[in-house]
Amino acid sequence: MWRPWHVKGRNYCETEGLTNEIIDFVNFVDLTHDERNQRSHVIRDVTATVRGLWKEVELEVFGSWQSGLCLPSSDVDLSVARRMSYGPQLQLLEALTNRRYKCKFLPNAKIPIVKFESPNGISGDISFMAEHAGRSAEVVRDLLGQYPAARPLIIVVKALLRSFNLNNVYSGGFSSYTITLIVISFLQMHPYYKVKEQRERYSLADLLVDFFAFYGKDFNFHSTTISVLGGGKYCAKKPFWEDPSKPFLLSIIDPLDPANDVSRGSFAVPRIRSLFYTCYLRLAHCKMHRAVAMLGVILDPILLVRQGVV
Repeated sequence: MWRPWHVKGRNYCETEGLTNEIIDFVNFVDLTHDERNQRSHVIRDVTATVRGLWKEVELEVFGSWQSGLCLPSSDVDLSVARRMSYGPQLQLLEALTNRRYKCKFLPNAKIPIVKFESPNGISGDISFMAEHAGRSAEVVRDLLGQYPAARPLIIVVKALLRSFNLNNVYSGGFSSYTITLIVISFLQMHPYYKVKEQRERYSLADLLVDFFAFYGKDFNFHSTTISVLGGGKYCAKKPFWEDPSKPFLLSIIDPLDPANDVSRGSFAVPRIRSLFYTCYLRLAHCKMHRAVAMLGVILDPILLVRQGVV
């Protein structure tokens, strides 16, 4: 079956075809020149608004835009590197509203956030005193450089979770940072991919199927903590990170703050694990029956369009 990311004349049969599909899908959802300019314009506009209120305040750009993992539907993530009371935060909300931005203030989030939508439809978050915001993008870029297969896998997983509304921590899903770290960890601990000399013999298709199998059925969420530091490792869950009422929660050590569990707010883990397992079963079935256009069995174009991914 034809999909919007298919390229005329390309082979989409069996395992080689799935690898081609992954590459073509990533290219298809990559931001266009105009989309990049629109986001740059919003960043400049919000920065100017912040500087208009407080000249000495620094505004950091971080997240998927800064690390090169941005989908057309991705938010722009900004951080005000200054502790503020609710008064100044509401002042910023009012200033953006006056510039025809649609805004919402979330004072009860772990870190206070102003969510916005620009006049040209670009959504974003402005957080206040988000520690290590800028440095996290540097860490991600460094890890992506070490593990070349990571970016295409991350893009596919992000698009999948976005299509099921499971890409937002506020609703229990995985953040872009969490998705990035579980993909990196998977590659670090993969018995074949972690050996550089064997990487070329293991395709993106094989890695995607293995990823869904691993996090869909094999990984022990109840007792294991993920760390990507020092080449990657698994640790026992720290007692003070365990929630007896939610033993299924994913636990990831923040590479920039070992005391911080990156994914502790993602309470929809059972739904995500079930989705990953379903993806594994569908892809494994396709491989067994030598199906064509395998990526389409897990990425529904209708859902992707509805959620603004494509």
